This record gives sequence, C-alpha cells and structure tokens, in this order.
Amino acid sequence: MSSPEKLRLCLLIPRKKGLSVEEFHSHWANIHGPLVTEWMTRYGVSTYNQFHRIQHSTEAIGVPPQYDGIAEITFSRYEDMETAYKDKTYLEIIRPDELKFIDFDNIVFSIGKDLAVVQDGKVVLPAETGY
Repeated sequence: MSSPEKLRLCLLIPRKKGLSVEEFHSHWANIHGPLVTEWMTRYGVSTYNQFHRIQHSTEAIGVPPQYDGIAEITFSRYEDMETAYKDKTYLEIIRPDELKFIDFDNIVFSIGKDLAVVQDGKVVLPAETGY
C-alpha cells in the first residue's frame, strides 16, 4: 500500500555572519526547533528535520561545505505551506527568530516530490518514474 505523495521543502541554511558554528547549531536546535512546532503542526507539516553539518574534510566529495545545515519539511498540500508562511505567527515570531541565526541573503531552497531509488539497501526505482 503506498502512502499519499508528500511535497518536500528543502532549505540549505548558512549561519548568520558573526555567529560561531556552535552558536548557530545551539540556537537552531534548542530555541528555533521548539519555537516552530505548534505553527508547523497547525499547517499540516508531517515532518521537520534539521540536518546539522558535522566537521569533515573537503576530500570527502571534492568541495568544501557551503552551508551549515539543511532543513527538510514535508507537507501534503502546497497551499498549506504558502498559507503558513503568511501566518501572523510566522511573520511576528518565527521570522524574527530566523533572522537571529540565518544568513537569509544566501539561503537556497527548493520544493519537490521524492523519487525513491534505493530504500533499506534495495533498489526500488520504478520502471516508469513519471518524468
């Protein structure tokens, strides 16, 4: 049985200039994370994951890291996401908090649908992908 198709918002997040790596990760995990939970669930967010970058060598994939974290948010309807970002709670409480630790001039985001290729160590890519 397949689950309903979800939309995924991914944000590549650079830390605000002047913040240490430790300050960025602490604020995001301990202040911002708890701050957004009620707002997100009110708008049907099914998953919110914070990907906190670890220190690693540039040799791993040949380029240095460009962002300090990735936020991954899944939801069922695009309209719900649009409405959420126009909500008074977001504009008056959450957005001002984001400006404390995120460099918004350099944030990158995309919204899309997942296409599973490998899951649990098994190839699951369908013969017809729809693309």
